[in-house]
Amino acid sequence: MTRWSSLVCAILPLLASACDELAPPPEDAWTGVWEQRGYARVYAIDGQDVVSYDVTAVSCVPSGTMTLDDLLTAHDRIEQTPEAYSWYEVGQFTRYEFDRRADLPAACQEAPRTDPEATFEALWNLFDENYAFFAERNVDWQAAYDANRGRVNANLPPEELLGVFQEMLVPLDDGHVWVFDGVSLGFLGGSFGALWDQWAAGYAGEPVDNPANPRGVFIEQMMVHVDQEILGGAGRNDLFGAMRWGMLEDGIGYLDVHTFAPQTDLEFDGEQVLAHVDAAMGSMLEDLAGARVLIVDARFNEGGLDSIGYAIAGHFVHQDVLVSRKYAVHGEATTAVQDVHVVPRGTRKFDGPIVFMQGPNSVSAAETFAIAMNALPQVTSVGEATYGSLSDSLVRVLPNGWLVSLSNETYEAHDGAVYEALGVPAEIEVPYDSSIAFEDNLRRVLDEAKKVARASIH
Repeated sequence: MTRWSSLVCAILPLLASACDELAPPPEDAWTGVWEQRGYARVYAIDGQDVVSYDVTAVSCVPSGTMTLDDLLTAHDRIEQTPEAYSWYEVGQFTRYEFDRRADLPAACQEAPRTDPEATFEALWNLFDENYAFFAERNVDWQAAYDANRGRVNANLPPEELLGVFQEMLVPLDDGHVWVFDGVSLGFLGGSFGALWDQWAAGYAGEPVDNPANPRGVFIEQMMVHVDQEILGGAGRNDLFGAMRWGMLEDGIGYLDVHTFAPQTDLEFDGEQVLAHVDAAMGSMLEDLAGARVLIVDARFNEGGLDSIGYAIAGHFVHQDVLVSRKYAVHGEATTAVQDVHVVPRGTRKFDGPIVFMQGPNSVSAAETFAIAMNALPQVTSVGEATYGSLSDSLVRVLPNGWLVSLSNETYEAHDGAVYEALGVPAEIEVPYDSSIAFEDNLRRVLDEAKKVARASIH
């Protein structure tokens, strides 16, 4: 099929071969108001003009403008009827669904309010309608409203409003919950874990120098650790520094997947990103051709694109493997449950045993990667449970212009287990030891991974 499909193709499957020749729906087929299921967003489309709104039951904030052509270029596998459509982001694996509305929500047609009271109401309703894990994180959200609404008035200074939000959201202990003013004010709603705390206590400087990227300094330090301490300065890296590898000893290769958010000024769509992953994996497999067992290290990966992790895992399989299912909160219900597969990729494969290293600083997409890797029969995981924030970050704009992030999606492992707030467990546990130095805690996990790798060779 082409990137377009239509109601005709769905109703008349015998004519499917002809559907490849169908022209895309005309521009006026998109004109109207479209509400996204489960993601607090509405698009208003008029010809080539597209405006997105971030919405709750009580608020509506214009969050972006674009052309229809640009919007469609960023998406593919589009299915459309007169009253609904769905699509994927290019190169990604989640189908997003939209329903036609008669008009914009009432809040979008009212005079906009940007005061602290309107911002408080918008944040509370955004979480009330979309946050997926109040029960798992033992937070009574209505009680949070009742305890804090009276503290907010129209003249509350921004720093004090931020303090109110922090008191409400930090009890969630969720690494995907944060508020940021886009300049300097902000906070993360989750802890960093004991290992990070130990590192920060010994770090000569400010361990959090950017509220929008609070683990950034730590991740950079751990990149140096991999390059110098693990690979001895003899490793290679690719995917714009996101992957690094080398031989540890005879028969044992090592791959550090350091981030799923590669840092580059170049712009790529999702398919082009995955092409770079495939190229990097091809180079790694060629360099480590003598490895009989591979250690894959995701201990310092704070996430990014889930699809990168699934693409890496695709170089370890010869057939599709169901690794997960996902769905999002949609009011009192959820969106459709979607299966997530690791599919074979590339011409080179690694078919030997794999030891997967994970821990509490494996966050977000590193955790969906952990679910995928742990689903493969040749993989043995070593370390600690991952952080416990698997959902994609739903980032929306508040009436005062601040950005807020929350967890609105549930990922189930292939066996139905949900690890949000718990973390994906390791098969072989190497628990953090507060009585030893930070570097020794790192070394213990690697030593255990090498031990497992050696045993798999002999």
